[in-house]
Amino acid sequence: FHKYSMKQAIEEEFVLDVLKNYTPGASYYRIIRTALDNPQYDRKAAQKKLRRMVEGKPETIEQKAGIIVNHFLRHVRAQLGGQARAMVVAADIARAIEYYYAIERLLQERESGCKAVIAFSGEKEYDGKTLDEAAVNGFPSRDIETKINEEPYRLLVVADKFQTGYDNALLCAMYVDKTLDGIKAVQTLTRLNRRAPGKADPFILDFANDATTIEKAFKSYYCSTMLHGATDPNQLYDLMAQMEACDVYHADEAERATVAYMRILAGKENRTALDPILDGCAARYVELDEKTRSKFKGAAKSFLRLYEFLGAILPYDNEEWEKLHLFLGLLLRKLPPAEQEDLAAGLLSHVDMVFYRPEVQKTTSIVMESDANGVLKPLSATSGVVPPAPDMAELDKIVDEFNRRFGTMTDAQASAMKQDMEDLKRKVAENETYKNSRHHSDVETAMQDCRDAMDAIITQMQMNDEGTELCRACSDDETMYQRIFNYIFDETFLQNTSLRT
Repeated sequence: FHKYSMKQAIEEEFVLDVLKNYTPGASYYRIIRTALDNPQYDRKAAQKKLRRMVEGKPETIEQKAGIIVNHFLRHVRAQLGGQARAMVVAADIARAIEYYYAIERLLQERESGCKAVIAFSGEKEYDGKTLDEAAVNGFPSRDIETKINEEPYRLLVVADKFQTGYDNALLCAMYVDKTLDGIKAVQTLTRLNRRAPGKADPFILDFANDATTIEKAFKSYYCSTMLHGATDPNQLYDLMAQMEACDVYHADEAERATVAYMRILAGKENRTALDPILDGCAARYVELDEKTRSKFKGAAKSFLRLYEFLGAILPYDNEEWEKLHLFLGLLLRKLPPAEQEDLAAGLLSHVDMVFYRPEVQKTTSIVMESDANGVLKPLSATSGVVPPAPDMAELDKIVDEFNRRFGTMTDAQASAMKQDMEDLKRKVAENETYKNSRHHSDVETAMQDCRDAMDAIITQMQMNDEGTELCRACSDDETMYQRIFNYIFDETFLQNTSLRT
């Protein structure tokens, strides 16, 4: 009686189902080693750095921006009587700025009559200039929410800002190029769920995540959300005490900074009223010893994470916590990063990208069928993990691993893998246990039997040295494994309309 779940809101047509038209986008690259020697780097850090490099290159942004603009102009712009808007979610401010300029250029080249708007907090050094929203957009930050609903503005490019708490029923599509999980994924994608007369189910094109990750995120919040164990809100007071003991900020500074920031958002103040407060706190932070700096930053991040977690599931109203949450979010951006050895330093000067191709996958509907309550594990203010020991590898091996995971195949390799996929599909379909569950069991049982059959067949193929590319794809990359499984199950079960009926 006292709850109103996402599932119920969708069923009663109070909001739209944002997962009905979810389309993942894959990226394929090939990089080469340009160094004469073969230095060693930490394998995990190197892979992350390579991914950021290829995804941040101008040609990469340009190609994905082209897909976004083409889709918006062809399939989205005409919705809602020609009033439809879309949001582009970028990984960080620099990427958002690059997307903005690429999209603006493409919109002009196509003589579309449309323009983009960018939204981000603070200032960013970019291409030798200090930029903020007003400098890029050509109008004050306070006008963004109004301007995006006016002609000719149609696409809103964001980096964190507007990912949560932004309501606009004219948003009909979202283009995501940022890793999302948990509550952040739910908060971001549900920007599309507001209803409007004549609004169809919204569309999501996701370059950075897959259907499995998004489904997992929504499962915890789709029906009732239960806490497995207790997360004590009073831990927030403990964290506040830890931060106050470090003497980085004073209560009156947090209050003045919060007021100044709210006045900036309202267009009644500029950053000259905010930055001196934050800079003063940051200066005190720098003067601390390394242990105290680590203690303060750890407590601040824990406070933000715990407050956001509790705010998603508990109906409390504490003005002090809300103001401190806002202040710490602003302050952490001013604090220098912790000094630690970069075990992938110099890597990017030894490699180069020779190929990039984005590819839009098949649109799918992520169906949340279960009526079970979502379960969230409690958060602890003191929880943490010990970083793993470095896993060092030579550069040529790192490059080879990256190309195997994200790279393209030769025509011969692609043809062989296609044939192996068809053989795998046929063998899975002929598996007696799976064949029986297709006719007599529910979808969940059939899915598990399909997975068991596929795993057993792949293991046998590996033992017989068959299907080299297919087996390597399944063993090296969980995302690729899931895509292959989805294809096999879709072809052998879901596409069978008589069984589905």
